Amino acid sequence: MTGRAAFSSVSKSAASNLSSFIRVLDRILDFMVVIIGVLFAFDMFITVAEVILRRLGRPIPGMTEMTEHTLLLVTFLGMAWLVREGGHVSVDIFLPYVGRKARIVFAYMTDVIGTVGGLYLTMFGGIVTVDAFQRHLYFPTILRLPQWPFYAVIPIGGVLLLAEYLVRLATKVGSRAELQNVLEKDDL
Repeated sequence: MTGRAAFSSVSKSAASNLSSFIRVLDRILDFMVVIIGVLFAFDMFITVAEVILRRLGRPIPGMTEMTEHTLLLVTFLGMAWLVREGGHVSVDIFLPYVGRKARIVFAYMTDVIGTVGGLYLTMFGGIVTVDAFQRHLYFPTILRLPQWPFYAVIPIGGVLLLAEYLVRLATKVGSRAELQNVLEKDDL
């Protein structure tokens, strides 16, 4: 497991279930990173091919569109992995000036907001995906691709993001004995 907290104050079965869930989630996120790598390689290949062929007077129709679609896929498939790895941009300019309690509160608030964001992406991304599927919508472009497969990545990414933030919250709650010690010793 990649830097996940221990679960000292929860039951052994709950900790075991959460550990199993985290292992599965980690494998899924690692697989998503492999898919993202393949998509980036594909983008690189078609961009180079497009530049060369355009120079030769034979551009490939729809290559810009394919690049746009792969960037959508990369964004939503990779956001939960990026949260797990701590790679998202964070504004922490004032955190060194606040106490440990405030930093813990901000950490919880960040995870709760992220959880709500994952839930929002899952719900409304799912609604948009189902609507595009039911109405047989296509992108009005050269390739005329159906919209729903590309929209489907939004709720998939939302579910993974929701799961990652719930794991973060659960690990914080699971280690609440350590947090309680910190809260009792430190003032804002």
